[in-house]
Amino acid sequence: MMKLPAVLVVLAVLLAKPAAVAQRFEGVWYGLGQYGLLELAIDHDSLRIRQVDVGQPTLSLAARYKHGARLPIAQVVALGERHLLIVRQGVDSLRYSGIVLFDYVPGHHFQLAWNAPDTLARSPQALARLQAQDRRVLFGDYYYSARFINELQRLRPIDEMTKPEFERYFARYADKVRQATRRFEANEPNYRYVFASQLPGYNFALATQALLEEGFCPLYDEYAVQALYRRFYSRKALDKKVKAILGN
Repeated sequence: MMKLPAVLVVLAVLLAKPAAVAQRFEGVWYGLGQYGLLELAIDHDSLRIRQVDVGQPTLSLAARYKHGARLPIAQVVALGERHLLIVRQGVDSLRYSGIVLFDYVPGHHFQLAWNAPDTLARSPQALARLQAQDRRVLFGDYYYSARFINELQRLRPIDEMTKPEFERYFARYADKVRQATRRFEANEPNYRYVFASQLPGYNFALATQALLEEGFCPLYDEYAVQALYRRFYSRKALDKKVKAILGN
């Protein structure tokens, strides 16, 4: 009898049990986008993503939504510590693409990878095999449960931040940027192209993470965060600080 490669044996077991994996992610999750809060709703056969306007740190999760998108889920596959949401590309298409989730903490958060392989395949099985072979270090944006978002709203607003607190926040943010840059350059073959294309959004994600770790509410858009910087520094002084982070 022909012996199957180990990766195919693992995939055969995983693909036979999609429902249990899918249930882990069913629900509504929120990501901190540059221009508002992103809502990602996952159920057993589809995911929907849309943007929520965020004007103030106090947010109603029943707020008016901007135009969103719905994608049909064909399968959810566990690949070690990663989870692959396989979606169909169009109603009549036989092509499939994947959304990779990692760093999953039940009921709290996961990260949605933005440097996972951007691959199309003719079947869920073929796509899962391709993704299972990928060994790159993943980078992503955080998505939080609705319960955690409610907890975030109870943190201090950024308009209470003093200059010493801003300096501590900025030092933490700068350290995150340096670490991410070194780690990405060491692990991503297409470093300059991929990182440059994602840098504005990823920098914002790192900034909101630093706000959270310093005890401040991170539920702001990019304009509010920029206003925070301008409260303490002129444009020229701020440019100098940013260049120092990037080593320019």
